[in-house]
Amino acid sequence: MTTEDKDTASKSKQGIMPTDSDVLCGRGAGMLNHPGNTTYRNFVAEKKIAYLTRNFKREKRQIANEIVEKIRNLDPPGRFLCQDKGDGEWHEIGDVKAREKTLQALRENAPIVRRQLEEENAVMMAQLVQEARHLQEDAQRHAQAKATAERERRDRGYSLGPQSPSLPSCSGSIQQMTAISNEQPLT
Repeated sequence: MTTEDKDTASKSKQGIMPTDSDVLCGRGAGMLNHPGNTTYRNFVAEKKIAYLTRNFKREKRQIANEIVEKIRNLDPPGRFLCQDKGDGEWHEIGDVKAREKTLQALRENAPIVRRQLEEENAVMMAQLVQEARHLQEDAQRHAQAKATAERERRDRGYSLGPQSPSLPSCSGSIQQMTAISNEQPLT
């Protein structure tokens, strides 16, 4: 199907005929269940957290523009349509109104979503603090074990660390062992 065929198929004698890619503006189950509106709501849901965590209006507008562009890039291309109450014909609302509609959709339930984010962040922070405490305790135990091992080695005459090892004098012991082994045969 060519682009002209798609355009012709999407228009009736009375005007524009909505396709499954179109976002229909309005209220009611027909609008809610329309495939294009479902796709649109999914795009909004994907970007809602990113939108709510942005501080600058231009960043928020950019997110809304991305969603509008994703609808427009569907196959067939999606449009934002509004039905005229007088004659019942569908009309394209344009990019500005589409962006405004998208910004409103991104703001919906914002306090609830923010509260959920704060709760999730609080739980994550508590987990991180607990993990940090465990790591600190492990590091302290490791340092204590290392210090104990160092003391024990020093007490036995060995030393660890960057200085050269201090080993006990073995020359006397070796001579004694040699003398003993020469006197008594090993059995």
